[in-house]
Amino acid sequence: MVISALREEAKLENPELLKSYMRRGYWSVRPLADEVDFRLRRSYKKRLRLNPTAPEGCKKSTIGNLRSGYRSTVHPDTAQAICEVFGIPVEGLFLVTNSNVQREVGASVR
Repeated sequence: MVISALREEAKLENPELLKSYMRRGYWSVRPLADEVDFRLRRSYKKRLRLNPTAPEGCKKSTIGNLRSGYRSTVHPDTAQAICEVFGIPVEGLFLVTNSNVQREVGASVR
């Protein structure tokens, strides 16, 4: 059986721009991750009702990997929380996209 689902993701357009916002607001990785985590956890139950794949929080490695360019995508809720901390719209840092994901579930017949 093939299951189809809609997946949202936010792609960081430019890690240098994230570094710039962090420098401008005197944010280092750890305090920024703590603030984003606080904002996500505060609204977790409400977001979970709307979207079962909502992230519970944000780890320091997520912010560090975005900043270094090692990682470029996050959940849209995480992107929203990051941009709220900086006081900018999501479109200022991230490109939010939707895609259809299909996967096969169950035992394959040979």
